[in-house]
Parts: sequence; C-alpha cells; structure tokens
Amino acid sequence: MLRCLILDPAPLLGRCPGKPLRGLGLDVCVAPALHDADDSARYDLVIAVVRQAVREELQVCEAVRRAWDAMVVVLLDQRSAVDRVLALEFGADAVVEPPYEERELAARVWSLLRRRHPRALPATPQPGRPGHWQFDRRQRAIVLPDHAAVRLSDTETLVMDALASRAGHVLSRAELLARTGLARQGRQLNVIDLAISRLRGKLERAGADARPLRTVRGLGYAFEPPGHAGPDSPHE
Repeated sequence: MLRCLILDPAPLLGRCPGKPLRGLGLDVCVAPALHDADDSARYDLVIAVVRQAVREELQVCEAVRRAWDAMVVVLLDQRSAVDRVLALEFGADAVVEPPYEERELAARVWSLLRRRHPRALPATPQPGRPGHWQFDRRQRAIVLPDHAAVRLSDTETLVMDALASRAGHVLSRAELLARTGLARQGRQLNVIDLAISRLRGKLERAGADARPLRTVRGLGYAFEPPGHAGPDSPHE
C-alpha cells in the first residue's frame, strides 16, 4: 500500500484533506509539521498545506525530496498566481488552489502516483475506503471509519433511520414515506429519491463507500451494510 503524509498545522477551512485520499486506498498519516512525522516511515507522496507561500514554508518541498524522494503536492490556503509559481519553483509536483474540490484533489493525487507507481495502483481509482461507516441516530450523522461525522439533514436522517431499522430489506418509496412520517407532512415520493441522492453524494464527497445504499429497480431502496446478508438480497 502506498503511503501519503499530510502536513497540516491546522484544519484547512474545516476540511480534512485525508478523507478523499483514504478513499483511494492509500495509507494516510497526518502531522502538523515535517519534524513531527514518523521519520522511520517512508512516504510516496506528501501533501503540504501552505498558509502563506513564503520561503520557510515552501522549503518543505526540498526537505521531502531529501528525506524520501517523494512527490509533493502543495495545497494553498489562498488563490495566488505568484504563490503557485513560487511553489512550483521550490519543487512541488502539483499545486491545488482554493476553493478545492475533494474529487479534484483525489484525481490529482491519483494521476501523480500512477506516473511513478503504475504497477502499485489499478488503472482507475477504486471506490470506497478502508473500514465501514455507520449511521448514528443520536448524532444525526454518518460516522466514518476515522470517526469523522457527516452531518445529515432532518429528511436524510429520517430516511437513513428507516432503512437502517430494516437493514437488508427492500423498502418501497411509499413505505419509506410512511415510515419516516413524511407522508403525513404531505410530501411526495420524489422526496425519497432526493434524500437518497444527497446521502450518496455526501458519502462520496467524504471518500466513503456509498454502495451499501442500494437501488432495487422497480422495488425501492435498501441499506445493506458490508457483511449483512439480508433476506431480500437486493441487486441494482
């Protein structure tokens, strides 16, 4: 498994760059600075979150080359053509500017790693991430393997709760509308489709596997956690 080190002295705009990378099957470690990283480990790629593209911060590119000959991606905290050029001059293999999309970051990282390690990675990224996520009714959230929480709206929580309470069973849109109480609010069937779509979108943006939320054509939806052999055995 290829290893990635994220150097981030503080959360970037409330995001964790490691989420989309774990979804690629990488072994991701996080440290506030290079001297805090495990010097006994060898990393294949380093992502350096840079708040201000000054010489002191960008010298990490050269230090990484000396330590592991790893590729370096600089994640800028603010958009600046000057900072982008400066980062490249200091040896960055790629520069990502805000507002960055997690899928874009994952795609850039995947492309770089494929160039240097073509045999270590499949031709296309594999969906999902190590470990399984869980639905937490009390938190009104999906809890990821790294314990990060993906917050859900009221409707998403109701739909996820209804599916989780009947894990492995196929529930029609009408059943879900009734079980969630949304029917009493005068909501229509398409609210279920929209909630499922948004749930999957949130999981994918977090780098998680959305496949446990199954669509059973002509019948409805099912929640099938990994290892759960439900009686309905839904198939998309």
